[in-house]
Amino acid sequence: MWLVATQTEHLKLTPEQAEKFFPLQREYHAKVEELKKGHRTRLSRLRTAAKDDRSKFDADAALKVQMSVKRAMLDEHEKFLNSAKNVLEKDQWVKLIYFEDTIRKKMSEGAKNKQQDMKKMRPNNHRPDSKSKSGWQQRGRGPMRGTR
Repeated sequence: MWLVATQTEHLKLTPEQAEKFFPLQREYHAKVEELKKGHRTRLSRLRTAAKDDRSKFDADAALKVQMSVKRAMLDEHEKFLNSAKNVLEKDQWVKLIYFEDTIRKKMSEGAKNKQQDMKKMRPNNHRPDSKSKSGWQQRGRGPMRGTR
């Protein structure tokens, strides 16, 4: 639901466009999930075959499986973008092409800001240096107990 609202706002979709766009996107996501599921299944078979002896794991086959899935996912992504071109205006379509990167960047910035906020909330904004003893070492508990 979050994705739908975010995309609707970001792309400034009209109700008519949204009615046509989101079924295309759901179909695309379903195909990608099916590809990922097939990938996991094939890798699982390779791992099972080499369960007792890691040296029997066929890394070349695993690489081929992984690359074929990535190619198939890229093909599906391209098909989705081309089909969306028929629904969206040119500026919306360009925004869609870069939507994932834009959202990823915003989420990264949000995580960074949250991390900075957490640092500010730390008492006295102080982290003990590595030379000071931790609480359990000061109280005489832990792996070094009785060695003082």
